[in-house]
Amino acid sequence: MRLLPLLLVACAPKIDVGPTLAEKLDTPVQLVQLHDDAALGVYLQATIHAGSAFDPVGSEGLAALTARAMVRGGAGDLEAAAVETALYDDGIDLDLIVDREWVSVRLGCHPEVAARCVTLLGDMLVAPRFGEAVVAREIEQAQYRLTSGATEDMEGLGEEVLQTWLFEAHPYGHPVDGRAGVITLLDAARARDFHGRHYLRSAVTAGIAGRYDDETLAAFEAQLARIPAASDAEGDLATAATLPAGPPALVLQQPVPVEGRELLAVQLDGQGTGFHLGHPVTLTRDHEDWPAVHLALSWFGAHRQSHGRLFQELREKRGLNYGTYAYVEPYVQRGWSAMPEQGTVRRQPHFSVWIRPVTPENGPFALKLAVDELERLVADGLTEEQVAETRAYLTRRQPIESDSVDRRLAYALEAAASGMPDPNATLGDRLASLTAADVNAAIARHLRPQDLRIVAISGNAEELVARLVEESATPIVYASVTPSEDQATTDARVAEKGLDLAESHVVSSQGIFQ
Repeated sequence: MRLLPLLLVACAPKIDVGPTLAEKLDTPVQLVQLHDDAALGVYLQATIHAGSAFDPVGSEGLAALTARAMVRGGAGDLEAAAVETALYDDGIDLDLIVDREWVSVRLGCHPEVAARCVTLLGDMLVAPRFGEAVVAREIEQAQYRLTSGATEDMEGLGEEVLQTWLFEAHPYGHPVDGRAGVITLLDAARARDFHGRHYLRSAVTAGIAGRYDDETLAAFEAQLARIPAASDAEGDLATAATLPAGPPALVLQQPVPVEGRELLAVQLDGQGTGFHLGHPVTLTRDHEDWPAVHLALSWFGAHRQSHGRLFQELREKRGLNYGTYAYVEPYVQRGWSAMPEQGTVRRQPHFSVWIRPVTPENGPFALKLAVDELERLVADGLTEEQVAETRAYLTRRQPIESDSVDRRLAYALEAAASGMPDPNATLGDRLASLTAADVNAAIARHLRPQDLRIVAISGNAEELVARLVEESATPIVYASVTPSEDQATTDARVAEKGLDLAESHVVSSQGIFQ
């Protein structure tokens, strides 16, 4: 009988425990290559899993400070001013994107100076100088963005307040820049320590694209090999006293569920009232429903595009504002363009609607109309014709949003780093077979118009809340539009609509990110 346990163990399935920690630490940096002899330049990029969600509690803003000082505070043998001179003399473009999860560093240069470009990026990643003066300047600028800068941007303030509210007490739950009451306590030593713990080989995904030769590729690989495999600092991943730690893991708890509708109105001096509303979703890009909901919200409110249902109803028909848009995931705009930025994908996204500012008297009506349209989207869905039209739009639009090899590299790098699909390579096929039934079922599974957190940024926040809480009629005030009979009927119905707010609060914009 004593043999029975041994026989059972012998018959048990073998479990693959994966690579050991030592093997992980010895793994080279993942490198994505997109060679293109027709390209004008050479493009080098690195995406590092070291965004603001890694900020230690009480040191919010440290990740962004580290990244900015890393690329602007000198590198290798070059002081900060010498780096700026090198960038100018060689015509090198430098971009830095810092988001909740990722930091992206991108350099673009002429092939003739590719060797210097490679060395510069390598030194930034491995040997940043963290010049004291640069760190102090970055802290000062972050402090401004969290205080006066935040209150000078009504729409940016609304978006940030919604995100921090949706993810309260969560690693995403503070601005990338940090907190105004904390950022001035940071310094170069803290940034240097954060860099040493996080900018390690297994946290980095790198890419090279464009007109590079074998020598440039080899030089870039050599620079990436300089990135430490492990930190000298003691860390949670260490399994023995003699084994140094790898980069910290990002542990994300589930955000607090949104139940019912809540309104937070932020008083901001000035004219106009704008809104941001939404809720978290379990809808990452690798989810089977992501393409369907992405299609539906592109039809409903594509970013800065006039064909969206929300744009047509609020702006074109009623002249309420400049535009209203909807998003399946956090949308970071690329500079001044209407294109999406890369390196901003998140493991825990949220759905949102952005209502650009309207006149104070029309604030309640605009919010009610947008919520009414969202309810109709979930209840009625899209027709087959609307699905086909939007599929054609997205299929043609995606190549425009990645119209250069460096932008395609940014998409590919984001996908490789996050483990999620690259829209350039997969979106067309994932959209191809979708029917209206597929799209409408996905909408119903993931969008909850009855459960919304609503942020209003307004010059008359108290009055706005009072009008919405009272649930009295809030008719639209037209400036120059004469509504049709059907539109007037809809207007009257929406004006009488109640939002059933479970809670409402008014706060000042002063010190909001303290």
